[in-house]
Amino acid sequence: MISETVYKLIEAILLAFISVAVPILTAYFVQWLKAKMEHVKGQLSAEQYQTMKFMIDGLVMAAEQYNVIDTLKMTGAEKKAWVIEEAEKLFEKNNLPFDAETILNLIETSVYNAITQPEKFLPNVPDEPVS
Repeated sequence: MISETVYKLIEAILLAFISVAVPILTAYFVQWLKAKMEHVKGQLSAEQYQTMKFMIDGLVMAAEQYNVIDTLKMTGAEKKAWVIEEAEKLFEKNNLPFDAETILNLIETSVYNAITQPEKFLPNVPDEPVS
């Protein structure tokens, strides 16, 4: 039988490892995401990129809003699939190139921005009703 002291030691080591690994992995993910977006930007015109980004941001916000209604609860994977499906329809309607990798990168960027910079992602809503 392993003693409680050994369990506590193992737990302390794991916690120390996790506290070091998470920031490193997060920094790596952010750099990877930025590199991917630069690659995507290079393949599209500035106008196409901004239009696609605007559409994806709107779809991501809509997917999050659907979760507010109990009958439309979706998991993260279901929301992502819905955004991809709707993006494909929107892009086709607006004659924009549809590339699955580009769409996934735009979705990841949109979700990341919504989490890290909600004040820039969400529209400004006044605290008091406008009269």
